[in-house]
Amino acid sequence: QMVLRAYNYQCAICGFNMRHDNAPIALEAAHIRWKQNHGPCEVPNGLALCAIHHKAFDRGSIGLDENMRVIVSDAVNGGGVVQRLFWDFAGKAIALPPVKENYPGERFVEWHRKEVFRGEH
Repeated sequence: QMVLRAYNYQCAICGFNMRHDNAPIALEAAHIRWKQNHGPCEVPNGLALCAIHHKAFDRGSIGLDENMRVIVSDAVNGGGVVQRLFWDFAGKAIALPPVKENYPGERFVEWHRKEVFRGEH
C-alpha cells in the first residue's frame, strides 16, 4: 500500500490508474529485488506497476537502466498492443514518486538488471 501511495496509485511505466469506486484495479506493488533474494519490503525496493508490466518485470521482459528509463528485452514480440505497451515505452523515463526518498534504489534496480532482465544492457 505504501508503494502504491508513493506512486500516486498509477503504473510507473504506462500511467494505468483504473479504479472501481475507490479501489485500484490491476495495480500492484512490485518488488524490484525479490523478497526471496533478500529484497526488503520498503518503498525504494518497490514499483507501482499495472498487472501486465508487473508480470513482464518479474519475467525479465522489461527492466530499468541506471537513469530509470525502461529497457525492453529483444525477446519481447507480439502485435500492435505489445508495441504500444512495451516498445513505445522503451527508453522513456518512468514516473518517479514526488518524494525523492521513495525513488527506486539503484542497488535494487542494478540487481534486477543483472539477475532478472533478459536482454542486453
